[in-house]
Amino acid sequence: MLQLLEASSLTVDDLVEPWLPSDWFKGAGIESLTFRHLLTHTSGFNQIFVILAAFDAADPWNNSWDGLEFVVNAGAIPDSENSYKNANFALMRVLIPMLWKEFNPALMGIDITAENYGEIYLAYLYENLFHPAGIYNVSCEESNGYQFARAYHTIYTELSGAVFDVGLQDCGGHGNLKLSAVEINRYLVHALYNDAVLSPANRQLMDDFGLGWVYWSIDDSDDIFYHPGDLYSSFDVLMMAEMEYQLMEFSKEIHTCTMKMPYQLEAALIINSNVSSGKSACGILKEAFQGAVFQ
Repeated sequence: MLQLLEASSLTVDDLVEPWLPSDWFKGAGIESLTFRHLLTHTSGFNQIFVILAAFDAADPWNNSWDGLEFVVNAGAIPDSENSYKNANFALMRVLIPMLWKEFNPALMGIDITAENYGEIYLAYLYENLFHPAGIYNVSCEESNGYQFARAYHTIYTELSGAVFDVGLQDCGGHGNLKLSAVEINRYLVHALYNDAVLSPANRQLMDDFGLGWVYWSIDDSDDIFYHPGDLYSSFDVLMMAEMEYQLMEFSKEIHTCTMKMPYQLEAALIINSNVSSGKSACGILKEAFQGAVFQ
């Protein structure tokens, strides 16, 4: 998003509303919502979701086109306290195609709709982010012999791994975009050191204001910047139980972390099973760094 804003002569403090679909009803507060609010999770989306959920009114809320339209309908509370909600990043899957069509001749005259926005969003990522970083096999669907990592159960180890597989319409922005740990790290390195992917000014913005990052302070001079990702779902397996076959439900999980550390160290970690209580992928990377450097 920072790359595209810069190319469009916009800043993170420009308003989001002009780039939302014109036929979406915009709830209270959307008129003051900026890209910075989305990138820092200070939009108030999560606070609104909590209120709606308390009244059993949050069912339409999700990260698809229709779900995001509902999010915008419900409104925003800009400058709220930071509170993570996937919708902040998922909305980029709508905003990026809307912005890109303004200066991409191939998209002139094309309406951005529920049917094409996912494909156009991924096309932007391929052309401007992944391909410059030498990454070519990113998708949300298994294809061309490219196999996703499976999620495994750590107790019932005899179970086959289960794949997270979604269509293009729900791919990216908030989750579901599949990269290997090597590809995540390759992308991170290019974002940090390749000016064609991200300018030095935008990299500084990310660090100074936590745009897309979370950070841990190590000491007065050094910080760890990171972004976690977690997928949770379930799958059914026909198993023998109590002398008969029964359809049993098991959880499937994938946990990821990408991290920038002092001393020009970068790392990515993928855990394709449940994590021990009190642990996280980013916590494991942090502990490894501290153990290597400070002990």
